[in-house]
Amino acid sequence: MNTEAFCTWLRAIRDKHISRREFSKIYPWHENTIKGYDKDRLPDVDYLYAVHQVSGYPFWDIIEKRLSAGILDLKPGDLKLSFQPTSAAKLASKSNLYKMADDSMEPTVRIYALYEFDENEKEFSEGKLYAFRIRQNITIRRVQFDLTGNILLTADNKKYETLTVKKEEVKQLDILGKVVMVNNPM
Repeated sequence: MNTEAFCTWLRAIRDKHISRREFSKIYPWHENTIKGYDKDRLPDVDYLYAVHQVSGYPFWDIIEKRLSAGILDLKPGDLKLSFQPTSAAKLASKSNLYKMADDSMEPTVRIYALYEFDENEKEFSEGKLYAFRIRQNITIRRVQFDLTGNILLTADNKKYETLTVKKEEVKQLDILGKVVMVNNPM
């Protein structure tokens, strides 16, 4: 794979999830730098990792492709690195990575922040953040309990009201999972 082919391939992965402009708002690369990466400039490993974060594309696969486009012209069979992806690394392709669409959790989770949730962790722990689907929108709320056992879904931004869910109605909530990672824009 040559440099231009790699750049085109990587851009296609990123563009499926986020535009160049939005990417430059979240990460520290200027839009013109990203434009070079999109065309004919080989990006550094930090940029590759950021693309992995927004796309969920396996980082190891991106690294292999990048090395095949580099000056060493390595082929996948030539790669003899000590790192081998674990099963956990392969789970990235099944990522639950989202971009925060509102300011309801400011300042903890800023607008346009990337966050990931674990869909296997749906049992509430007080004070923790969880992703929910509310009226077709995915958002985050902090979970608290009142004295009667009701669930309080609070926003860290005080201009948003707390949602009270009666304990008998909890099963009707569309709980996506516990928030396990937040990457706020700079």
